[in-house]
Amino acid sequence: MNILINDANNDDPYNLHPLLSTLSTDISTSHNLFTSKLLPNLLEPNSSRLTGTTSLRNLNTLAHTIESSVPGFQLNISQTCMHCPRIHEAMRSLHRFRPFWLDDGVCEEISGFVARYEELSRRWRDVRRVVDKVLLQQQRRREQPVNVVIVTYTEKLQSIKQQLRDFREDIRIEKGYIKSEKRVAVRLLAATRRFGMVLRDRVSMNPLCLCRGGFWEKEVAERLGVPLVGVQVGVEGRGFAPV
Repeated sequence: MNILINDANNDDPYNLHPLLSTLSTDISTSHNLFTSKLLPNLLEPNSSRLTGTTSLRNLNTLAHTIESSVPGFQLNISQTCMHCPRIHEAMRSLHRFRPFWLDDGVCEEISGFVARYEELSRRWRDVRRVVDKVLLQQQRRREQPVNVVIVTYTEKLQSIKQQLRDFREDIRIEKGYIKSEKRVAVRLLAATRRFGMVLRDRVSMNPLCLCRGGFWEKEVAERLGVPLVGVQVGVEGRGFAPV
């Protein structure tokens, strides 16, 4: 980019304010669209698909409850049950769970915002190079009025950089949420399998509930596209270890 000096305009002799203002506006527009449209859609509770931070927190709590009950059942070798309320709750929840990473529309939107952020970052770097050239020219000319303007250029550039950081942070939050969806699904499935391993060989005189059958776990794992973590029973009530 050629740098033209406009001596008639002491407030903006290098004609950079329009460039800086346009970039700042474009970042604000994209960031506001992201925070008003996509981010709330992901983070706010959705009872129909069990998504949102509150839903994930509840699923994590359920997984922890099941995991905590394993040692007691493992030590009490005479204890058995036909129906496990917590396991049944996990089964119902995982069948209802519709994570966003399986939503093609949401994934396309996320990719679009990430690409937009990368484009804006590239534009910021381009403008920074221009400002650096201006600074070099100013140092060579040693003109005090321009020196004051250079300060406004660099201050505006730093302000725009902070806008980009805020945008990047919200994208990081969104990506972290998607990863959390996968982690909670894997954790809850592993917890139910660990619990089931304890009761697998314990005979019950009555028909077993669906929650006692391991087939549903495989179906859920295949639908969600997550690994079905293998577990093995520890010794002397020491719990389970991943296989």
